[in-house]
Amino acid sequence: MRVAKLTGTTEDIVRIIDEHGMYAEVLGLSETPMGLKARLKFGDNHREQVLVQNLRILQEKDWEKLIKDPYKRHSIKG
Repeated sequence: MRVAKLTGTTEDIVRIIDEHGMYAEVLGLSETPMGLKARLKFGDNHREQVLVQNLRILQEKDWEKLIKDPYKRHSIKG
């Protein structure tokens, strides 16, 4: 499982961050006429497609900074 952090500053990205949060699970990538988009699933089960230029993929070592409880970190790894 890959986790992404939204980093864009456009109106759409700011709206998504306000409504659903900054972190999401990456379900996959889709190529569209506008460019490469990532399919994201947020913690509230909302799904969204976002251009890959507007996000960063987090590695497992970055999860330690976000999730302090080691049990929760292990359960997320799957």
